[in-house]
Amino acid sequence: MYERALKLQPQHVPAICNYAALMSQVAGQLEKAHTLYQRAAALEPNDPNVLCNLGNLKREHKDDLVGAENFYKKALAVDPGHIQTLMNYGHQIALHSEDYDRAEHLLQQALRIQPGNTDGEQGLEWIRNMRATFGRSPTVESSGPAAARLRMEWERRKSLKATTSAVEYIDPKAEAEADSMAKLLLEEEENEDKENKQNSRGGAKKSKKKKR
Repeated sequence: MYERALKLQPQHVPAICNYAALMSQVAGQLEKAHTLYQRAAALEPNDPNVLCNLGNLKREHKDDLVGAENFYKKALAVDPGHIQTLMNYGHQIALHSEDYDRAEHLLQQALRIQPGNTDGEQGLEWIRNMRATFGRSPTVESSGPAAARLRMEWERRKSLKATTSAVEYIDPKAEAEADSMAKLLLEEEENEDKENKQNSRGGAKKSKKKKR
């Protein structure tokens, strides 16, 4: 539906983003999703939803943490209270830089805006457990059997958290608008097809009468 709608109105950013999320989450077509988000960013370079989702793709599917961080920073520069960016950026920092203070600050900021958010609360709980158990990440230079076991347990717990993928953000209002737009455009297209068929039938009947 989105593909047909975008042929009729190719610059409709909410529809582009929803189509990109569908390609990424359902169809697994990550390159196509990335291309669509880039297209949306070219049209709306300061849309925090687009920037956040580009960051998610960089982080989750391209393993490009620097690229992801750049997009998260751009999104927060536009909207410092963008919930999904605060949470995804906080999780990335906790997992890959172990700067727990900074990660905790981002997640707390998200929860002040949206209290009770499950993803944010689980992230904070994980960070606090890791800090209580290890204090900081075990260093590679640590030696001996105890240090090796500690490092293994730290990596195990880190991998458990890493199974929580970054969540692509879709604004509910934008999603409803894009769906309505897509349905409306498709209805218009179907009506035009019906009119064209009726006109062609009418033309064919007139042609037959003339021959008689």
